[in-house]
Amino acid sequence: MLLRIFCLLSLLPLAACSGSPTENRAKPGGVLAALANPDRVELIALHPYPHQIKEDEQMDRMHGYGVLGRAVMSDDASANTLLAGIEIGIIEASDGLTVDCFNPRHGLRATVGQTLWELVICYECRSMQVYRDGEHVDGHTTVERTGIEVTAVFEAAGLTIHTNE
Repeated sequence: MLLRIFCLLSLLPLAACSGSPTENRAKPGGVLAALANPDRVELIALHPYPHQIKEDEQMDRMHGYGVLGRAVMSDDASANTLLAGIEIGIIEASDGLTVDCFNPRHGLRATVGQTLWELVICYECRSMQVYRDGEHVDGHTTVERTGIEVTAVFEAAGLTIHTNE
């Protein structure tokens, strides 16, 4: 827990100089509260273009997007870094600005008690969709910069993030 607090505090100076308002538009009791102390965290590398996946291809899906790989977070320090980055991204992006694409490459499943929270994140357009127990409950903006930190955690877990190359 102390490491989690340290991670959040270390990212605060970045929020202060971002030039964006720091008001958090996330709903109380929503995804930020859920991410504060998850029981289990699973990373999911997503294929951002569902139309490119062949119909006969046997690929798992997460809310319509192909699953390229999965990893369960077993390292508390990495999980704390990941969750702190996602939280800071939501807080910094309180201006609501996005780009109109939604090609998500990052998925996250966090179990809190009996509740399953899922995030489908597109750092290209700076937005994410939030699901609770399979039902869409919210959307948030994020900042592109935190995608670098989140991608590093995915790659350290052995996942490959889809590129356009």
